[in-house]
This record gives sequence, C-alpha cells and structure tokens, in this order.
Amino acid sequence: MINSLSNTHALLIGIAAYQHVRPLPPAVINDVRSVHDVLVDPALCAYPPDNVTLLLDSQATQAAIRQALTN
Repeated sequence: MINSLSNTHALLIGIAAYQHVRPLPPAVINDVRSVHDVLVDPALCAYPPDNVTLLLDSQATQAAIRQALTN
C-alpha cells in the first residue's frame, strides 16, 4: 500500500510563555506535543516526521512561522 500521506504537512504552534501576560499552564505545550506525537505515529496518522513542524514558545516568532509556511 502506498502511503497517501507522504505529501502531507502540518505546522503546530504552541505558545504558553507570553512576554506581557501571565503564562498559560504547561498543559498548552503538552497538548501541542501530544498532537505532534499522534500525527507522526505510524499506527495513527502516519505523517512523515520531517513534514511536521513544531514551534513552541520563543521558537514561534513571526519569521519562523512565515518560514515554516513557506517550507
């Protein structure tokens, strides 16, 4: 069977540590990581791991998000 998801991509962004407001609970980041794990799990969604971009907190800059969308 050919993997029909070989050209599937995902961009996951999780921000809990904001500069000017109280940080959100750690569950925010944990949830995004869990979604990532489900997407790349071969027994579940089977997205190619290289096709799933995960940006967390300070990694989720405007430039990084734009670059990830371009990729």
